[in-house]
Amino acid sequence: MKGAAPQPGPAAQQFSQIRTGRDFNVVGGDLNQQFGQDLPAIELDLGITAEPLNRLFHDRAEEDSWIERRKAHLIETLVPRRPDSSFPDVTRMWMESRDYNADRATFDTRLKEHLQEWRSELPKLVFRRIYESDHNKVVFSASNPTDVPIRNVELVARFKPGDALVLTSHPGREIIPTLPKWPDISDDFGWRHALGNNIGRMTAAYASPLAGGRRTRTDGDYLEITFLVGDIRAHRLAVTPAVTIIPRMAFDTHALDVVMTATAMDHRGAVEDRFVVAIKQAGFLLETVVKPEC
Repeated sequence: MKGAAPQPGPAAQQFSQIRTGRDFNVVGGDLNQQFGQDLPAIELDLGITAEPLNRLFHDRAEEDSWIERRKAHLIETLVPRRPDSSFPDVTRMWMESRDYNADRATFDTRLKEHLQEWRSELPKLVFRRIYESDHNKVVFSASNPTDVPIRNVELVARFKPGDALVLTSHPGREIIPTLPKWPDISDDFGWRHALGNNIGRMTAAYASPLAGGRRTRTDGDYLEITFLVGDIRAHRLAVTPAVTIIPRMAFDTHALDVVMTATAMDHRGAVEDRFVVAIKQAGFLLETVVKPEC
């Protein structure tokens, strides 16, 4: 009828049903009524590839210990000795011309700021390093056992993450705080101030990869990761990009229970399977991922 609002097509109806968790077989029935023909039931073999996940042992005590080791290392390596007869004459004369106690007070202030930056950046740097490693990777897969292709496959992984950190793409650039500099002639002339407080700050920029058809959403205590897998040819396997899952100390179970669901636009129904990903009692310490002497 002219002027009537357009109605969503069958594909949109199916998508709505999937995302709201309704019965997938009912969706297939709606499509059958629209097209007046039977759609084949979906057949896919689902799977997960993952080594047991390492926990991250990170609490305030671990962090304080790391900061103290960092502080001791920098004092040992960056604080000069008071000048004595073993120094060359020119060096000794220049150092004796300065107020050592005032320089040490300036250095200690810079050291304190440096350690405060590390306290802020350390957890994020640890997560990045684990993401870039081969550890704690989970890959989801769907295999087509039939003789015909299956079109527009969508794969959903659903689990309770607890206090685990779940990374579906690179966390971004890493920032390594500036080393605290012992005062020298550049401070006397104000060069450091002119160049800004971030002189020497080390950054490494990373281009975050495209989402690759991934999207995430939370549903109460659950996390859903949806992968738009696309077409799977006959007797072929499709795998998702790896997801990095980092359980922390407070994770109160020894395994991650994952429910996987797959649907396709040209097949009715859904395939669902359940998997368990083991979690180790052992794992990463802060100092094994990022050394205090770095």
